[in-house]
Amino acid sequence: MERIPQEILLCILDHLYQPTWSRCDRRVYREYANVSRRWQRAIERELYAELNIQNTELSTFAHLFREGQAHRKALVREIRFAIELPTYDGDDCHQHEELNNQVFSEAFFALFRVLESFNDDKAVLNSGGLELRLHSVLSPSDRFFGLTSKSVWSSIMQVLNHQDLPLLSCVSSFCTWVAYKSRKCDPISAMLLASKFDRLRYCWIDFPDSQQWCGGDEAHIIIRNDFAKALAAYTHSLDSLRITFERNYSPSNEACAPPNFIPPSASADQFNVGLHKFIQHANISEVLLKTEHLISPDLFWLPDTAESASFWPNLKTITIEASSITPDGDWYFIGDPNVASYDEFSGVFAQEHESSSSHNGERGDSNKNSVRGILDNDDSDSGDNGMTTIAKNDGYNSPRSISDSDVSDSGLPVSDVSDDDNSDSDDTSGTAGDEDENSFRSIPNPAKMNPLLLAMAQAVQHAPSLQRIRIYFSRFYRLRPKYLKKGVELIRHFYICYFAKGEVDYDWESRADKNRLDDVITVEPRDAVQQRIYLGLYVTVDAGTFTHFTLSVPDRRLTLGVADAVKGIDVKKAKVEYTANNATDVRFVGTQLDETNTGPVFEFQSGHASLTFAWETV
Repeated sequence: MERIPQEILLCILDHLYQPTWSRCDRRVYREYANVSRRWQRAIERELYAELNIQNTELSTFAHLFREGQAHRKALVREIRFAIELPTYDGDDCHQHEELNNQVFSEAFFALFRVLESFNDDKAVLNSGGLELRLHSVLSPSDRFFGLTSKSVWSSIMQVLNHQDLPLLSCVSSFCTWVAYKSRKCDPISAMLLASKFDRLRYCWIDFPDSQQWCGGDEAHIIIRNDFAKALAAYTHSLDSLRITFERNYSPSNEACAPPNFIPPSASADQFNVGLHKFIQHANISEVLLKTEHLISPDLFWLPDTAESASFWPNLKTITIEASSITPDGDWYFIGDPNVASYDEFSGVFAQEHESSSSHNGERGDSNKNSVRGILDNDDSDSGDNGMTTIAKNDGYNSPRSISDSDVSDSGLPVSDVSDDDNSDSDDTSGTAGDEDENSFRSIPNPAKMNPLLLAMAQAVQHAPSLQRIRIYFSRFYRLRPKYLKKGVELIRHFYICYFAKGEVDYDWESRADKNRLDDVITVEPRDAVQQRIYLGLYVTVDAGTFTHFTLSVPDRRLTLGVADAVKGIDVKKAKVEYTANNATDVRFVGTQLDETNTGPVFEFQSGHASLTFAWETV
């Protein structure tokens, strides 16, 4: 057994690797660890790379790294920590809240004591440290369905006496994002835990800010301000910060005023002020704020900032999925006056003229004549397929149309939705099926959007290492105006980006001709002679007209210009397949790969079509 070449041994181990629905299950290795000393060393390298540890198993976990087995410490790459809370009677999961916080805290204290022995292991430090993830926080009595689920969801666990925790140098990555069916870690406690890792490089904080987690708006204001203080208390450097929010802040009826999250005594939003200062003093290079960050100009620029100061010297990228409302209770978007007046959007017009409506619920002629543009006639500017033009202005007046299949439930294009985008929130405000929903704000509100853009432009001048900024307010979010004529389609799509000289945005690269070929989802090698690439095609067209889009193939080389993965592929012929939202969206005209090098030519009418290209290599 000791004479087996290393390559063959590794092949045997690969054969033993049994895939499950989520990842390969390393537990299968255990029964083979006693084959020989050599097998044990090889198997331990795989077995200890990722460890699932529960707080009730910490004594066993410590025993694995006892004297004589300390070499195993350097094998650990990731620890997923699950915490089991005491059982309780009935449905009141809050009856032992103080005890639960104590158990939660003791679990981390015990884990830290074990990991403290990793600090002195040079092999651990030289390997870049390990990743610590909070996997779940559960009591055996918890039920995540029925009447008891909301009370469990509102349980946020806190770390007590964090100042007594030892410093750890062995942890380089820390994550508190937990599974859907789990209690949550208080974000303030998460930052206090992160402050105990003096060599931390990556930090992912789950901010449970939905109604079922933090309660009403007053409680949410307190949590936001306390989190800002925890950011200010962080003293170490950090490469990357990710915060995942969970709440849909926007009222489902956009005629209503949003909540105000800034206390009357504050002159600025302390949460965004805290983030601004945190990026500065932690020397962060990458920031990602996911789901619905309540963004304000304070994130980019503080009033007391010196014009000559370089306040973000190391920041390279910042990506934000922003809420459509402001922290002070206003909107970043307004209704398009070219479509309808505010009274028509908000329902005032419909209520005043309710008596003139017909029995089937449609407006009478007096209503119909008062609604502008595309509302005057179902068939105007809609084309043969019945799609309705979407009017926008201020540089966003390119008519578009979009079908249900293009948009996911999250409001993102189907091609842009990833596993990370699947929100854990149970907040259903603003979703399809909400009878009270009245979403109509489709164009930017200059009074609120302009100060944000100016602050961002100022920040760019004070971040010498900055490569790109991306802010997504909505990506093809389908609006549902309740009081407009049935069949009217409005899309809220607003995306801000900055790219330093030499940087390329392959996701949303704007071109002079307004034709954009982008969003490479995957390149899938199928066999030795054929490959397939899936693309999203976003095109601005005039309503009711057809436009030609040509993919040129100079010198018999496919140069779509969308990503390095598809550039410079030799072809001898191109076979083009496509799928579209309906039969009239896209029509394939033909393929020419002779001396004219015209390439595949399409006619299309919809603003989005999912196309599949297949080609054969030489």
